[in-house]
Amino acid sequence: MQKFKKISIALAICLLLVGGVFAVMYLDRTVTHNIQIVGRLIINLYTDSTYTVKLTSIDWGKIQRGETKEVIANIMNEGDINAYVFWSVADLPSGVTLQMRWEANSWDSKNLLTPREGKQLLFRLVVSLDAPMNSFSFVQTIRAEDEP
Repeated sequence: MQKFKKISIALAICLLLVGGVFAVMYLDRTVTHNIQIVGRLIINLYTDSTYTVKLTSIDWGKIQRGETKEVIANIMNEGDINAYVFWSVADLPSGVTLQMRWEANSWDSKNLLTPREGKQLLFRLVVSLDAPMNSFSFVQTIRAEDEP
């Protein structure tokens, strides 16, 4: 019986040691994590210079052939990184062009806004003498990127 007790104790100690080794091997696993923290890139258009009323559409009304109309809007970089702003126009009929001017630059299709910076925009719609007489809608896309 003593021999059985000694064997049992020895076996229990061996199991504890072996179990501990396996537990340590299991608990000793490491995981490598990779992360890239980026800034927030947010731009908005506003109808007012206090940046409170968001601009979602412009109604140009009736424009005669050979006429030019202008609308002033405001753009703000509401993110925490530089925003390089690009714009494009789609669905304009022939003889109609849209220009956009930044307050500090000549007519241009891109510009830089630093965080919390706002600028005035001038949209100019030019209708040539040969533009088709019709009602139409067109889309202007203003896009911001974190690199030029």
